[in-house]
Amino acid sequence: MLTVPNAHPPLPMRKGSWRHRTMSRKRRALSARRHSSPAAPGAFGNAIERKYFPASNFAKLRDLKSTVDLLTSITFFRMKVLELASPPRASNVVRECAKACMETTYHLMFDTCCEKCEPTDESVKFWSDFIDYMLGVIDEDRNVYTPLSAATLWNLYKTDLKDALMEHAKTKRCKTPDYMNLYFKVKHFYSMYVAELPQYRESIPEFP
Repeated sequence: MLTVPNAHPPLPMRKGSWRHRTMSRKRRALSARRHSSPAAPGAFGNAIERKYFPASNFAKLRDLKSTVDLLTSITFFRMKVLELASPPRASNVVRECAKACMETTYHLMFDTCCEKCEPTDESVKFWSDFIDYMLGVIDEDRNVYTPLSAATLWNLYKTDLKDALMEHAKTKRCKTPDYMNLYFKVKHFYSMYVAELPQYRESIPEFP
């Protein structure tokens, strides 16, 4: 049998690359849909902290803080009895919980965006659409979760985008204007939500 060689042989899928993560996340998303309740939310952004503690409901946010304070007090009493180190402050507990929720939200957003337009080395449309998703979520958070949302989503996004652009550099199939449009969108995101965060205020901006 005559075999016609492929003009563009597929790049090896390096573990940890954006290609590898895309396949892994798609498999996780498919498995989750198969085992989830029919009533479970399927859209991105339906993270637990938004469902039970929306940024617009300050009474619910006070309930969240009171609950964490109570749990921290119980933990402190237990650790004191056991003569262990002091537990973390309630504010730190809330921050870490919200950060974990945001990381989960990021993965849900990634999976949702993959269903509409998968990332490829022939186009940067996925990454442009994805940052629009992020802008929508951060804008929804307003002044309560926004700083944490921006920092968490930015760290995850820039890592994925950097890996994707490294793959793009091997094939160079995209047009320069597409890269420039994506660059300006990323720069806008950074300037609006990231640049003034305490951990980035004194640093030189870095874009993938």
